[in-house]
This record gives sequence, structure tokens and C-alpha cells, in this order.
Amino acid sequence: MIKDKIYIGEEIKEHIPKRAIENLIIAFKDLNLSYENDIKHCRMEVTPKGTCWITDTRSKTNFYKGKLIGTFKTDGAGFYFSKIERNIELAKKRKKIRSDFFKIPRKAGELYELDRLLSEI
Repeated sequence: MIKDKIYIGEEIKEHIPKRAIENLIIAFKDLNLSYENDIKHCRMEVTPKGTCWITDTRSKTNFYKGKLIGTFKTDGAGFYFSKIERNIELAKKRKKIRSDFFKIPRKAGELYELDRLLSEI
């Protein structure tokens, strides 16, 4: 059985993908936290499937790992904010990009361009 990798405190900064840093800073601000000052109180858990969970461990109990700050894939894609309004904003942006992309007829080879546009969000 493959176990989760766990990084604690400043060690987290070394393992956060560049694509996720900007969104992670926004997630910290949404929770009235500072990325630079409060990362030392956090824990990052990386599952075998490549999902990263960042939690603030100051409210940790035996059954609760702490306050969720955000989740993302190890490559930085698919960032999920703990503040739901941010996720709704991202969904609207993705929907607009898709609708603009498919307004003109596309060939199968051009679908890579859509993936690239969506990954830049």
C-alpha cells in the first residue's frame, strides 16, 4: 500500500508547483491568513494519485486535520479554493473560454489549444 507524503511548515514551499502558488496566495488571503507568515503552521498531504491538500493545523484535533486552505494536483492544475465563491468564478471563466472556443468549427487536432487555454486560468 502506498502511503501519502506529508510535508510540514516551510518544507511545503519546496513542493508547491509554480502554477498553484498564485492561487494558493489568494486562498490564504480569503481566510485572512498570510502566505509568508502562516505557511509554517500548515501541512501539505500528497496522495498517491497526485492530489495535494493544504491545511492550517492550528485547529487540528484527533479526527480533524485542520482548516482546509486549498487542494490541487501535483502539476498545479485543478486548484480548488475552500471559499466556494472563488470556485464559481473559475467555473464561469472556463465556461466562457469553452463557448468562445467552439463558436467557430474546430478540428480534433485543435482541441489541444482548448486544453492549453483552460490550463492558463
